[in-house]
Amino acid sequence: VAKGYLNLPELTAQKFVASPFDATQRLYRSGDRVRWLADGNLEFLGRLDDQVKVRGFRIELGDIESRLRQIAGVREAAVAVHGDGPQARLVAYLVGDDAGIVERATAGLAEQLPGYLQPSAYVQLDHLPLTLNGKVDRKALPEPGAATETFVEPTGDTEQRLAAIWAPILRQDRISADANFFALGGHSLLATRIVSEIAKQFGKPVPVRALFEHSTVRKLATYLDAQTASGYAAIPRQPRDGEALPLSFAQQRLWFIDRLEGGSRQYNMPAALRLRGALDTTALQGALDAIVARHEILRTRYVEVDGQPRQVVDAPAPVVIATSDLSTLPAVERDIRLPQLARDEAAAAFDLAADLMLRCRLVVLGRDDHALLFTVHHIACDGWSLGALVREFVALYGAAAGGRDAGLPRLPIQYADYAAWQRRRLQGDALQAQVDYWREELANLPVVHELPLDKPRPAQQRFAGARAEHAAPAAVLAGLKALALDHDATLFMLLQAALSTLLHRWSGAADIVVGTPIAGRLHPDLDPLIGFFVNTLVLRTDFGGDPAFTDVLAQTRRRALAAYAHQEVPFDLLVDELKPARSLAHAPLFQVLLSMKNNESVELTLPGLDLASVQDGYEQSKFDLQLTAAETADGLRLSWLYAQDLFEPATIARMGEAFVALLAAIVAAPQQRVAALPVMDAAATEAVLALSNGPQSTRYRDAALPRQFAQQAAMTPDAVAVRSGDMSLRYAELDRLSDRVARRLRAAGQGRGTRVGVHLDRSVELIVSLLGVMKSGAAYVMLDTRQSAERLKA
Repeated sequence: VAKGYLNLPELTAQKFVASPFDATQRLYRSGDRVRWLADGNLEFLGRLDDQVKVRGFRIELGDIESRLRQIAGVREAAVAVHGDGPQARLVAYLVGDDAGIVERATAGLAEQLPGYLQPSAYVQLDHLPLTLNGKVDRKALPEPGAATETFVEPTGDTEQRLAAIWAPILRQDRISADANFFALGGHSLLATRIVSEIAKQFGKPVPVRALFEHSTVRKLATYLDAQTASGYAAIPRQPRDGEALPLSFAQQRLWFIDRLEGGSRQYNMPAALRLRGALDTTALQGALDAIVARHEILRTRYVEVDGQPRQVVDAPAPVVIATSDLSTLPAVERDIRLPQLARDEAAAAFDLAADLMLRCRLVVLGRDDHALLFTVHHIACDGWSLGALVREFVALYGAAAGGRDAGLPRLPIQYADYAAWQRRRLQGDALQAQVDYWREELANLPVVHELPLDKPRPAQQRFAGARAEHAAPAAVLAGLKALALDHDATLFMLLQAALSTLLHRWSGAADIVVGTPIAGRLHPDLDPLIGFFVNTLVLRTDFGGDPAFTDVLAQTRRRALAAYAHQEVPFDLLVDELKPARSLAHAPLFQVLLSMKNNESVELTLPGLDLASVQDGYEQSKFDLQLTAAETADGLRLSWLYAQDLFEPATIARMGEAFVALLAAIVAAPQQRVAALPVMDAAATEAVLALSNGPQSTRYRDAALPRQFAQQAAMTPDAVAVRSGDMSLRYAELDRLSDRVARRLRAAGQGRGTRVGVHLDRSVELIVSLLGVMKSGAAYVMLDTRQSAERLKA
């Protein structure tokens, strides 16, 4: 009190504690130092002991220092926190003459402590700075970057070759032998590229999981040296003797959907560019012709032979570039017509049996003003392929405009070779072992998610989509990445755990299913090809038992790694094997998709041209809900694509805001129970609290739902109680109809202690039925077409 740290009368007046003596005892015991400011606020000054809080974890610095001092060669050790909030990290300072103490300390703590207790940086010093009292002066400890960072040179052939593989993929000048893959920005897509390159250079198959479990060059080298299995053999070329070639499993599904819908547009992949400057149309034609000549998949047609789809590869031919001239129109009308043209081009169906799978339209807007409208069918391309296509287009256009050869390497195989290889590979015991894993993992999978819908689900998907954008701040992104690193997980794994948490809290369901795309290019021969290689994994999360979020993250990591290890089963083959209940109303196995936008970005630059994208507003949603996350300099960009037939924009806006609030809460306290994490932003929470604290907040307290409803119906009989599509019921009508249901049930002997099965879609009738069952005293059981008798019996 004498030093001004506490003003006990003020504390007592604010009812923080019961008495001045109690205040002193509590603050002393907890180790907190607090200053009472002139404006009435309490300023937290730190702790008297060595306990700190880093990314939601309470950490005793003294315990870590004690363990460091026990490591051979370490004379003195200190641990300090650098950074604030989500960016806080532990830094260890070591004193010792041995140059290898940092390596030993890192290895020693890794064996003794969990990830969140291990320092993220080590600094070796000649001595620790001390105060006049002889204690470590933590304020004088240098920033980690201010001291020479320890670089451990890779030794031996395996370590050096692995470091050479990591460096360009992770965009590093050099790789330390003990640098962590995730700390360098690694994620599952980069892991796929690394294991593919390892298979090519070492001739040994390395599962993606191995990189997660051996996340440094040194550990991975030890693992790799112990492997004796040989790698994949090169994919053989198929003879081009006029015989039709098989489709890949993924292509076969798209072909089937196209036949089913009579020319599907949902798998068009459009891109529209505005070009200002001197466009070289000859170079444009030459670049497109060269790309189509290099990649057979772009000039492949899909025909039916003896009841089965087959690929027919056509000879190279000039690409037909359609032209639209808008240059004579007024500028205002041009700006209206261009997006319309882009939408029409994107929505035009391909004829898979006759068309080239790459379509181009040149729109003339002026002498030095053009737009290029590209559309490629998904049966011939995926996200990774778009990067390859752009790289080759830039190289070929620039070479043609400059009168030189682009120097692109010859392709060892084509997509048709891959499709035949895949068909041969995925059969017999190898396929059965993978399918058996998925059969067990996805047993009793929910037919469809239980998120509340704003509109009745149509009998058939119409794919009309809309998009909503949200963002999490840079500080939250930094905290998420640090938390993922602490748990040896990727940012994607953490986001999947968070999204599943949101879906669990919004729907009340404990079994949450999310799909995610994966590159599907495990063989090194596939890297330079354009084609449809992407696969889809089904990821499941169990929220039974009121888990903490860190437990959910651990479960997510375990299941994701297992899924990566069994990713060779194509999604389409998996659907055929599992035979889920099929419906035209929704996608099979899952209806919510999560993806990270972490394909290698390719800058599209053409000589003499300024490029910009043309926004046409054309969106298609193949799933009920798709979330795409992308890291930016400003934070985490979250793009929600949703089915307009199911959700209102306001609902998705609330969901997006809730997800951002949830991410911030996870960073602040990751060990919280999932049930305690907020699923509303601050404004929504404040509004709900204001409502719950209002004069009517106790009206229905301790009343059963039927009684609550009866009270509300008596107060507002003419107010709308339920609405579904064009149908609605007032409270009085709903009360009367549900009473009729209750009377009929009681007359049939149903009442307290009995169960009534209810089998209805989300509708006005469903609400009438559920309320009627509750009024009868019985319990209701929701049924679907596959479960009725078994679930009612249970």
